[in-house]
Amino acid sequence: MVPFISNKNTFSQKDKRMNHTSALNKNIVLIYRKSNKWIEMLLETLVNLKKKIYNFFSFHLSFK
Repeated sequence: MVPFISNKNTFSQKDKRMNHTSALNKNIVLIYRKSNKWIEMLLETLVNLKKKIYNFFSFHLSFK
């Protein structure tokens, strides 16, 4: 006997919610990874700037 399916989609309400939350979590993780890369790049540029400024000042102060 074939079970009667009233709706086109066979997922229960709970399954739908679970799928939705897992998709949301995946998106959050992706955004977090991207933002982490941005933060790393920012930190690198800041460190490089600090080194350049330090070198610049130490170079110029050495002539006084």
